[in-house]
Formats: sequence, structure tokens, C-alpha cells
Amino acid sequence: MKYIKTYVQLIKESNVHQIFYHGTNKKLNSLNIMQSESGESRFLGDGIYVSNNPNICKEYGTYVYEVVLTEDYSPLRYFTEIPLIECEYIIDKFRNSNNDDLEYLADGLEEKIEDNDLPWGKYFIADLERNDLDVNNTLILCGYNAIEAPINKMNAFIGYPDTDLNINIIKDGIVQIKEI
Repeated sequence: MKYIKTYVQLIKESNVHQIFYHGTNKKLNSLNIMQSESGESRFLGDGIYVSNNPNICKEYGTYVYEVVLTEDYSPLRYFTEIPLIECEYIIDKFRNSNNDDLEYLADGLEEKIEDNDLPWGKYFIADLERNDLDVNNTLILCGYNAIEAPINKMNAFIGYPDTDLNINIIKDGIVQIKEI
């Protein structure tokens, strides 16, 4: 229980409302979770794709929107190890879910911790998919509202710095937009 309180405290202390950007060829009044197409647009699954770099968003359309979250930004980082404190929080959530599949995944996550082999975000997502679980809803249960990866992992953006991010907002109803 101590770890859970510490994790929640870390989340609150480290997250601030950040500004992101979304590019499209359509005039928009709002943004909602969208089903991803095949290929690179499916990279991080269904959601609202944004970036921290407005210039990247110009590649996706004429209209670029400023996107602000109405809650603290809490991403699962796709290409990095999930910190131990987050793994412990996930295990607790899975154990208290009354879902056999999630309890099974909690067992596997505990084994990884015992082996000092913390999973990366992408492998955690793959485990959810392999077990036919709704990835977005499960990540939301775990306290995440986005999936984050460096944009340079997509073919169209090779050469961009790791600090330019491809972010998929997975929780509906938490974005406000303004055309810039």
C-alpha cells in the first residue's frame, strides 16, 4: 500500500498541464478517440494523436490545433522500462479487478519483478493484446491517459530528436482544442 501512495504522489507532483498539438486537413470543434488505420498510423493504437512539436503536426494537415488536457498528463512510455513503483501499482490494480485475465497478468508481472526484468511499455501492451484485453481501458485502469514514444521511431520522422514525441491520448473527454 505504501508503494501505491508513493506512486500517486509522484504522479501528482511530476505532472503539469502540458500543451500538445494536433494536425489535420479538417476544421474541428472537438477531438474524440478515433480508431486507428493500418500501418504507421496504428503505431500506438486507437486514440487522439498529438505531438509536443507543432511543426510535426503540420505534416498531417493544413489545420494545427493546440491541445490541452483537462487532467494531468500520465503517459505509458512505449520504448522504456516501466518503473518498479508503477509495476507495483499495476499489480495492485489487477489483483483488485476481479478479472481472471488481469490477475494472471499480475502473476507474470510479479515474476518479472522477482527476476529484475521490468517490462517495457510496448511489451506490456503486447501482453494485453495477447490476452484479448481492451488496451486503452486497461491502461486507464492503471492510471495512464496516454501512450508516448519518440516520433523518430516512425519511418516518416527518422532523424528527428528523441525529444519530439508521438503521443496517443487514450482517454476520451480530456482534451480541449484551439486552432493556432
